[in-house]
Amino acid sequence: MNNLSILSIHGYPELAVRENSIILLEEGLIELSRAKTNLERNDFFRLLSLYYNSARELEVNPDEYFLRIANNKLKGTVLGDLMIRFTKREAAIKTIEVMGYKVVFTPDFTYLDK
Repeated sequence: MNNLSILSIHGYPELAVRENSIILLEEGLIELSRAKTNLERNDFFRLLSLYYNSARELEVNPDEYFLRIANNKLKGTVLGDLMIRFTKREAAIKTIEVMGYKVVFTPDFTYLDK
C-alpha cells in the first residue's frame, strides 16, 4: 500500500462494526501502519479514535485491545507507539466527537465528519 486509502481511514472501522468482526479492525490497523503518509500525530490520533470507538462498539475493551495490538503485531512501529500513547490519554479526549466525527446510520453504521 503506497498511500492512505479511504478503506484504511473509515472503511475498516465501519466494516468491522457492520460485520461484527474484530479481525477486520486489526487488519485495518495493520494496513494503516503500512501506509506511507505524511500525517501528523494529531491526524493519526483522529483516525485512531475511529478504531477505538469501533472496538468499544464490538464490546471489546479498547485500551486493552490497542495495547495488545501495539505490543505484538505493531511493536516498534510508529503506529504501535501512537496507539500506546493514545491509550494513556484521558477518556474524554479519545471520543470520536472530540476528534470531529459522529456516527450515523445510512442505513449502515457510518462515521462522518461533523
